[in-house]
Amino acid sequence: MPTLTFAPLLHLLGFLAGAALYALLMALASRRQQRFDYLPVLTAVLGLLWNVIGLAAYGIRDFASREPSAWLVATAYSALGFLPPRGGGATAAAMGRSSSSSSERSERPLRGRPTAARDRSPGRPVPQSRSV
Repeated sequence: MPTLTFAPLLHLLGFLAGAALYALLMALASRRQQRFDYLPVLTAVLGLLWNVIGLAAYGIRDFASREPSAWLVATAYSALGFLPPRGGGATAAAMGRSSSSSSERSERPLRGRPTAARDRSPGRPVPQSRSV
C-alpha cells in the first residue's frame, strides 16, 4: 500500500503555476508592437515545454504508478537545459523595458553602513588599534 505524501500535489501545483507564468510571458511577448525580440518568445516556449511535459511525466509517475517514457523525460530536461539562465531580461524585454547591464549596476551608489575602506579620506588619519 503506497504511503500518502504531499509530493504529487506539490509537483502538480508547481508545474501548473510555472506553465501559467510562462504562458503569461508568451502573451506579453506576442503583444509587443514595436520591435520583435526572440529572447522572450524563446524563453516562453522553452518554459512552457518544460512545465507541460514535466507535468505529464510527473503525473504519469505519481498518479498512474508507472514510469514515464525516457523520451518524454529527456525532452522535458532538454527544454530546461536550453532555458536562459536568468528570465529577468526576457521578462523585461517582453514588457518593453530594458534590463540594466552590468556596467550600469556597478555605477550605482553603495548602500548601507560605510566600511573602513570607503570611510577614509586622504586627509583623515588611519585609526590605530590599541593593545590592552
